[in-house]
Amino acid sequence: WKGEKKTVNGVRCQDWTFVMKSSYSGQKGSVCIGLEDHLPHEMTTDDGGRYSYSDFNQPIQFDAPEAVLQAASSTDGSN
Repeated sequence: WKGEKKTVNGVRCQDWTFVMKSSYSGQKGSVCIGLEDHLPHEMTTDDGGRYSYSDFNQPIQFDAPEAVLQAASSTDGSN
């Protein structure tokens, strides 16, 4: 069901209400879909959960622990 329009993290989006059901439980909430990019920018659930999404397709950088890097470089790549 279509809900209100709002701005999430500087992006205009349209709320859509959802109901997910499984054989064990059900969940209700809404997801705000960007009006221009059609991506999900926020999801809220009736039990109080709120999830925000941003920076789609942006590269991420992280530093692997040195032990992992050494173990990876010591293998020759054959099985």
